[in-house]
Amino acid sequence: KPSDQTNLIAFYAVQLFHKAGVPENALQLILGSGRILGTALTLDVRIKGVIFTGSTDTAQLINKTLASKNFDSVLIAETGGQNTMIVDSSALPEQVVADVVSSGFDSAGQRCSALRVLYLQADIADKILIMLRGAMDELKIGDPMDFATDIGPVIDVTSQKNLLAHIEKMRLSARNIYQAKLSPECMRGTFVAPTLIEIGSIGELPCEVFGPIVHVIRFAGCDLTRVITDINSSGFGLTGGVHSRIFETQEQVYNEVRAGNIYVNRNMVGAVVGIQPFGGEAMSGTGPKAGGPLYLYRLIKTYDNPQLGHIPHQNKFNSLNGFLLKINKLEFNNDEKEAILNYAKVVCKDVLINNRIDLQGPTGESNFMYFDKRGSIGCFANTTFEYAKQITCALATDNAVILQYGPDTKIFNKILPKHIYFCETVQDVEELNAIMISRAYASTQQLKRDVADRSGCLTVNIFEREDGSYPLYLLTTE
Repeated sequence: KPSDQTNLIAFYAVQLFHKAGVPENALQLILGSGRILGTALTLDVRIKGVIFTGSTDTAQLINKTLASKNFDSVLIAETGGQNTMIVDSSALPEQVVADVVSSGFDSAGQRCSALRVLYLQADIADKILIMLRGAMDELKIGDPMDFATDIGPVIDVTSQKNLLAHIEKMRLSARNIYQAKLSPECMRGTFVAPTLIEIGSIGELPCEVFGPIVHVIRFAGCDLTRVITDINSSGFGLTGGVHSRIFETQEQVYNEVRAGNIYVNRNMVGAVVGIQPFGGEAMSGTGPKAGGPLYLYRLIKTYDNPQLGHIPHQNKFNSLNGFLLKINKLEFNNDEKEAILNYAKVVCKDVLINNRIDLQGPTGESNFMYFDKRGSIGCFANTTFEYAKQITCALATDNAVILQYGPDTKIFNKILPKHIYFCETVQDVEELNAIMISRAYASTQQLKRDVADRSGCLTVNIFEREDGSYPLYLLTTE
């Protein structure tokens, strides 16, 4: 079901799919209001999963609806972001300007991955801004059917009004605002002039501004770590970029900025299937990445974990090894202890954490994908033994463990205090990136509803399979 504003292009695309041979009963198009049709579709018991692109608020509503069903529903969501680009004084100015214009203004800024906040090192900020203004003055804004046009209108009147209202509001506090010039023909459509707004902090932006507006923040070269902290504090994690000729700076940004896609010395709107798989984390989505090797695994029932030809990094199992050394302190019989140790061996063989896959680079660029921890994992089971299996999976993927305090969990605080956190309810947890649920857990339905009622990032539900294993790839981000 496409967005209300994109029915015609969706209809044309589906026609092409059918013409190419996709059976009509395999692909069906439904047009209409998301509020009416979206609710009806997600409530229907025949709908086993939803793949969604849109706002975080709508994704939360879908998640709550799916949580009301008495079976395991799949939600793959990509929900936009406060996308940033960091530019230091070693960057090539001409390349920066070209990539900022394409990342921030192409498609009138109406891409999930579009640049929203540009961080410029203070030493070069004035020079870059002068060049950017000159480049903006060369843009032709008008009818997209004209081949000479660089930028067309925004999608509808409501979007135009919201963007113009944001610009006017920012005039009260922004340090500088610069806008490209609109021709007289733009008075007849829903056009918004490409705009640069200089602000003091990303905290001045309460939400994503979806249009041709780039906010500029100056920073001192010694403040890169603080800049990264500020970016991560927004809660979003879709795309990020860095322009720098210093390898250590590049490495720090792509290792520390929480974003699904990081672009180094290039624009931020070039995701291509199999080359730059696309998707975010935290408030920007659930994963797996579209166009990536894990996507189809999320849509099928299988006992197999993805085998991508990787070699596990044993040094990443330090916290798990510490846990396994202490299981003698748990009230397990010898068979259970041996079962946990054997289970850990299988888990360590299948985890993807900290492994890298080199992807195609058709124009000579380097593209790679690596797997990182998801964050904080809530574990929910009925027995100490079942909890031990879940903790094994979470620690093998370098995640933190969150347990509800109770008779079956309190023993773990004595043997692994550095990696395990306790809570009374899931609502008490500040960050909950995923939950693991054993098949025998008695309160699964209520737990699903409680987790869906949380604000912030979408929490991924990870259910135990019938063979006692868990889909380990869901414990990592790409």
